[in-house]
Amino acid sequence: MKATKQATVQFSDGVSVDAFLMANDSFRYGLTYISVLLGHAPNYFRRLINSGRTKKPPKKLDALLKKGFTAYQIDVKTPHEDESSSSIAHTVSYEDFCLIVEHDAYFHDFGRRATPNFGD
Repeated sequence: MKATKQATVQFSDGVSVDAFLMANDSFRYGLTYISVLLGHAPNYFRRLINSGRTKKPPKKLDALLKKGFTAYQIDVKTPHEDESSSSIAHTVSYEDFCLIVEHDAYFHDFGRRATPNFGD
């Protein structure tokens, strides 16, 4: 699927995530950027979500699912700046994005890993 627009959502200095506006006016968020934002390996959440498809979900995924996490991914085609080629961004909905951030922040001490610098 192709996004109509792509942007980087800046939460604070050094804390951002890629967002995609879809043809149906919904927003999708890149799993790679979410993983890195929260201090994990770039493919962490994609692997976590996919691991629940073939076996019993891991505890973290199960906890997210119980909170209403859908784990529904849409692969979005993103052109490179020179437009000669493109990549695929694995994305989740805004609601799933919020659940991931909330869960990770609460249970995994997000504040110590990604504290924004306010210039003080």
